[in-house]
Amino acid sequence: TLLETMREVGDAHGGKTPAQVAINWCICKDTVPIPGAKNVRQLEDNLGATSFRLTEGEIDALDRAAEKVGVSVSQNIFQTA
Repeated sequence: TLLETMREVGDAHGGKTPAQVAINWCICKDTVPIPGAKNVRQLEDNLGATSFRLTEGEIDALDRAAEKVGVSVSQNIFQTA
């Protein structure tokens, strides 16, 4: 599943969270994510998404997992899949 893939990728990068993987995935696909943070801990968690870079293989694995559940992997919100 997509969540399992995100967890596996996060584990491969020293225990990054699925949220950090998701933010990094967006960045790798040349989009600008705008995550919210209600407190300092959430802000620090979001910033942790920029401390690593997904490999091409990881991006492909995430894209394939997303396609299986029907999640769009478009690079911008005006682009159709």
